[in-house]
Amino acid sequence: MKRFLKVVITALFLFLLSVSCEDDDTLSVVFLNEIPAASNLDATIEILDGNSRAVTVTPSADGAAAFNIFFGESTDETPITIGILDSATHVYQNEGTYVIEIQAISPSDITTSIFFSVDIVIED
Repeated sequence: MKRFLKVVITALFLFLLSVSCEDDDTLSVVFLNEIPAASNLDATIEILDGNSRAVTVTPSADGAAAFNIFFGESTDETPITIGILDSATHVYQNEGTYVIEIQAISPSDITTSIFFSVDIVIED
């Protein structure tokens, strides 16, 4: 009788354990789908002194998990991905006007974009 009771209690415990694990996975997925896009996207754009043609971008946004930065030097450009509180620096090859696109990426992978125009001038 004791052996039978022990088997029943063990089976019941395993059943409850497996049922509770299934519910946790479902709740996590629903929660991630409800995270909104990042907001208040902005950036500090710093053009370094002299003829360095270097630009440093420091983005910020509420609710962002990471940022993609396109420096606008080519049409098939691969973005630089940085974390929050990070900066990215790019050295332009030629002088001209470039459009920098910054994408804030939320934890649910929704992107929000902002654009900045920079003028790169080589001084004599």
